[in-house]
Amino acid sequence: LYAVHEPTGGDVTAYAVEKDGALRRLNTESSQGGGPCHVSVDPAGRNVLTASYGAGSLACLPIKEDGSLAP
Repeated sequence: LYAVHEPTGGDVTAYAVEKDGALRRLNTESSQGGGPCHVSVDPAGRNVLTASYGAGSLACLPIKEDGSLAP
């Protein structure tokens, strides 16, 4: 599961969803722009894409084998 966070200046956090439905935080990376408002995973499942309305920018963060994000 991937989520964007505005108040921190623009971050994306990766979470593992456990069998019981609990979330375990994997890591957080910068969305490279303030006001991130959208996050999606590419069709191949290799990158997380974000859009930031505050900065008017896009970012592409590679997904590591464990589901965490690379800068």
